[in-house]
Amino acid sequence: MALHKKFPGLRCACEPVAADRMERSFWMRLLPGIRAYRCRTCGTDFLASKRAMDALVIAQRQQAFESRRETR
Repeated sequence: MALHKKFPGLRCACEPVAADRMERSFWMRLLPGIRAYRCRTCGTDFLASKRAMDALVIAQRQQAFESRRETR
């Protein structure tokens, strides 16, 4: 069994991060600020804070913008 199946808090190594929010189980509601996500690339389920996921998305967008800017 893969490590992320035993420990759902571990995010997969897919880059760039592309994840969809999932409906949380009851026990997940006991962890305020933590949300459930599923990777669009590999299908891994993981838990992460909204703040951490927002920061990842912003960093990826900035990197993509800078790389487009450099090619012009």
